Amino acid sequence: MRAAWDLGSDYVRVSPNEPPLRIPAGQVLGGAAAAARRAEILPMVVDMQRNVTGRVDAWDERVGGDTPGFILDPVAFEALSRDALATERTSIFKALTRTAQASHLGRGQFFLPHPFRHVLDQGGWMLASLPRARQELQDVMWSADALPAVTVLTEAISLACKVRLPLVLDW
Repeated sequence: MRAAWDLGSDYVRVSPNEPPLRIPAGQVLGGAAAAARRAEILPMVVDMQRNVTGRVDAWDERVGGDTPGFILDPVAFEALSRDALATERTSIFKALTRTAQASHLGRGQFFLPHPFRHVLDQGGWMLASLPRARQELQDVMWSADALPAVTVLTEAISLACKVRLPLVLDW
């Protein structure tokens, strides 16, 4: 966002199935409606948490205060996404070949601070596990292009795990 603003332009976020969102300099990523949208989706967040973990007491988004944000280089994030979904060959013999994927990092959009094995589709949101994503960051051999995103996500995921808050990837 800052790069666009530094060039004297608005930041424009393009998402599938949504009109482009134009964000003027100094405005938060979600645009002028970010605070209202956050309050609007809070019940959905609680339902997701209940469906995945059976609990609703892991966090309370209504406490206020600044929400930490991290900025990912889009080229590095694209490389990380590509690496996360790529099949890695771990043996030169076809019969012994096994594959490994970073499914939570590669497919997750909304990361919950609970361990669970598979990424879940909850009404179009792909729910992933922060502990699993943190492990995937350590386990995958990342390309050089992905390393800046790995660094930022390691910090963001570590903080989210520490304070037991969800993490949303908004691109």
